[in-house]
Amino acid sequence: MEICNKPEVDVCLVPTPQARVELSRPYGMLIVDKDCVVNVTKGRRIITVGDYVTKIFEDRNVKPFLSIIDGKTMRNKSMEDEQKGDEVIENEAGILRLSSMEVVKRKIDGKGGRLFVKGEEDMLAIACILFANEGDAVVYGQPRAGSVVVIVDGMIKWRVKDILSKFERKECQTCAGSSSI
Repeated sequence: MEICNKPEVDVCLVPTPQARVELSRPYGMLIVDKDCVVNVTKGRRIITVGDYVTKIFEDRNVKPFLSIIDGKTMRNKSMEDEQKGDEVIENEAGILRLSSMEVVKRKIDGKGGRLFVKGEEDMLAIACILFANEGDAVVYGQPRAGSVVVIVDGMIKWRVKDILSKFERKECQTCAGSSSI
């Protein structure tokens, strides 16, 4: 499928059943204590994925280098005051949009900031780990369990690439792209 110079075409990466099983496991340190999550990441560039984990850091006056939120926690509870971002991207639940991954990469390679996702941000933790620098801390929520802290290194990047290889590639239905707020 040719997508070069055709911004109206987007590729969606959809996890296979095998990939879903692998994604259900935390791939870092599962931490329940909120203060401990912040302490473990001290001295590192922090990337948060999810409204709840982002709020953990912000409540402790720690600004993540990059935070990715969708205005919800546990997929339905609105976090009204959190619905702001430098940019808005689309990423439907349970998939990874290539266009959204590209924005994550640009933010990680640049000045960071905050991304607001129309849809769901959960799968974007994969992009964060894939594009983060070695030594960065990627923090995401593990529903009903706590926060997962991934200290990025070559092994975890290899693991993420392996999981991504088990995704199916499909053309997305529509591509709204991203816009500035």
